[in-house]
Amino acid sequence: MKRVSWFTATLLTAAASAFVSAAPAFAQEGSPTGGTGRDILPPVIWMLCGVAAFAILLGIFYLLKRRIGGFPANPAWVAPITIMPSSELPQDDEPITHSEDLHAPAH
Repeated sequence: MKRVSWFTATLLTAAASAFVSAAPAFAQEGSPTGGTGRDILPPVIWMLCGVAAFAILLGIFYLLKRRIGGFPANPAWVAPITIMPSSELPQDDEPITHSEDLHAPAH
């Protein structure tokens, strides 16, 4: 049941992002032709279908990689990231002055 709810949430997120990205096309002058005489509805529908298909395809690849063990619980290598407060960072001895001689000439 949990897998179905994740799939539904992914599908709804993909659909919402598709509609949000199509909003500018629908907003052109409030007309179905977009003010250019060209009907924008077919390209928008194809774009929505493409975004939905791409989201489904990426979801399938993610679930496949997860199923075959592509995301181990305890990986052998962890990124060497050190989190430290800014007070421990090296400090400058002299304050920065905003004088004209520090800048290169503009011409």
